[in-house]
Amino acid sequence: MKEKSKILECALEGIQLSEDEVRLVEWITGWDLWTVQQFSQIVEKCRMSTKDGQGRSRPNHN
Repeated sequence: MKEKSKILECALEGIQLSEDEVRLVEWITGWDLWTVQQFSQIVEKCRMSTKDGQGRSRPNHN
């Protein structure tokens, strides 16, 4: 579980999370390693697209 926590911690570095989001991340660390790695890659891709100006706005579904 420690390895999965570190993977997510690195992917989410610098992002301020709410208490609910922290609980969600803790829950995700209970998933299998492959899934955690894939989730982390999605976060990294989002970061890269935002840095490159490629980030697209999305509708708010709340």
